[in-house]
Amino acid sequence: MQWDKVKNILLVILLLVDGFLAVSIGGRFWTTARQQKDFAEEMTIVLARRGVIYQLEHGVAPQSSILPLEVDRDRAAEESFARALLTGDVRAQSTEDGEARFTGDNGSVVWQTDGSVEATIGGFEDPTCAGALRRRQYARDLLKQAGVSLRGATLTAQETTNDVVLRATVASMSAFDRILTVGFQKDGRVSITGKWTFGTPYAAMSDEPRMYSVADALLDFTAQATGVTRIDDIRLGYRLVLGPSGRLQFAPHWRIQTDRGVYFVDALKKTVTQSANIVDSE
Repeated sequence: MQWDKVKNILLVILLLVDGFLAVSIGGRFWTTARQQKDFAEEMTIVLARRGVIYQLEHGVAPQSSILPLEVDRDRAAEESFARALLTGDVRAQSTEDGEARFTGDNGSVVWQTDGSVEATIGGFEDPTCAGALRRRQYARDLLKQAGVSLRGATLTAQETTNDVVLRATVASMSAFDRILTVGFQKDGRVSITGKWTFGTPYAAMSDEPRMYSVADALLDFTAQATGVTRIDDIRLGYRLVLGPSGRLQFAPHWRIQTDRGVYFVDALKKTVTQSANIVDSE
């Protein structure tokens, strides 16, 4: 009998704790949603004065945190990538500016210091008449053969072309230009172009996560970009850049989608660049 009373008391305590947690979490969600709504309304007014319509379909937090990262170039992995795709006697050539070129009987693979790769190889059956799922499987098998990790990545067959696009995240954040595009040609040639890294990103000893303001990014953007009349989306992530020391860096950037295309705002340097790559908008 005594034990039944204790169990009832414990049950009541657990229910009270659960109720408190539910109210606390619900309150936080409500506060976050309210902050995002208030921020959107404020930015709508500010940007309207600059002739820009702020038209986001979802809420955006006023500030976001991200950690600048670095990654070492893995020349051995680049060579393995090339040799896995090329046939015959593969010839390797390096230049003083860091370019690594590999040539085989069926094509060539070229790596640059900024992580860019351009490969053209032949000898494949024509997959252009196959469906999107078949082309996606071709690309998956080819990339895995070349040593490209597909963990946490998305592989998408384009509807309007014969391309298949691989996108990957870094530290759970979008890496806007760490993308490989596998293009299939009717003559049996396949191209692989884009930017990629094989090493594990790491933070410098002095670096720690920093907070970046959406308002600052939008104001920097509208002050430098011309001809933009509508902003549809803004997101914080990484771009792969070559640092001053010649080391590859994942630098924090804002990606802004507009009626005039996709732009990037360097979160540290405050500079604005427009993307010429159509896959950046997807």
